[in-house]
Amino acid sequence: MAPYWAWRCRKSLLSLCGTSSDRCSRSHRCWRGHSGIRWRHNSDPCLSNSSRNCRCCHPPVALFFVLRTVNTDIPSLLAVQTAIQYLLGWWQARSMNRRTYLQSVAAAGTAASVAGCLGILNEPSAEGTVLGPPEQDRSAAAHPSYGDKMPEFTVPDPITGEDISTADFEGERTILWTSFYTNCPDGVCPALILRLRRAQEVAAQEGYSNDAAFLALTFDPERDTADVLREYADQQGVDLDAGNWHFLRPDSYESGQELLDEHFGLAIEKAPAEKVENLEYVFPHYGLILLANERGIVERAYPNGATVDVETVENDFKKVVEA
Repeated sequence: MAPYWAWRCRKSLLSLCGTSSDRCSRSHRCWRGHSGIRWRHNSDPCLSNSSRNCRCCHPPVALFFVLRTVNTDIPSLLAVQTAIQYLLGWWQARSMNRRTYLQSVAAAGTAASVAGCLGILNEPSAEGTVLGPPEQDRSAAAHPSYGDKMPEFTVPDPITGEDISTADFEGERTILWTSFYTNCPDGVCPALILRLRRAQEVAAQEGYSNDAAFLALTFDPERDTADVLREYADQQGVDLDAGNWHFLRPDSYESGQELLDEHFGLAIEKAPAEKVENLEYVFPHYGLILLANERGIVERAYPNGATVDVETVENDFKKVVEA
């Protein structure tokens, strides 16, 4: 018996030639339930006498239909393979008997089914991760991505006065990390902080504040002092008293540059603030957010963190923390 998707192809293809039954508009029995193609008139289906104009078995029509089904319930690989098989079969049918042709169709369908069962159509999860692979593969990016080790570094928290090391959270807390600066004039950095802050709120509401760490690293230590960062936290609604939020401030601009380049693949460079009043310089920069589980493995990299859906970050974070 043919698989369900093949039956769907046949049933829907009949609708293209104007009928909802197993008979085409010329009353020629082209299809026979689940058993496959019913060949008539020697080797050509519906291509002789009164049925010569029947469209249901014409290869271009079959190709059009099968490709159209990509948007329904047939995986694209199966659809393309089926379309190719129909076209090849139309030509092969002239020099081979119907039994041989049907065997070739069945073999192609079986191969596709086995491929799906073996996971060729689905990427496996990376070792040590909670979430499945992201929709877009970012493994070629310079920054850490899904399945990579979270970079290990130590940077002072100027507000608490302690050195914060990502290695200290391994085995203890899920990490949400980003980089920013408080004088960001285009709204990107406040948007990044917002996403971390919303995840902090979720952690407080769900009762796992002690299982999470929110790390916001400034690459403008010359201006982002402890007092400035504390005021910025108030402006952005960050809860510094929760004990899970750390503003990280490198000892110098150069050390911050080196850290971001070496560990995160991010190039940070001062640029003249020609179009911004009251600022001497700005930083053209990426809006990267990283989510790493307590094993220290990156679960998600959001390279457009300032625009990624807030609920997406919240939900991903929640799944990882609760795992």
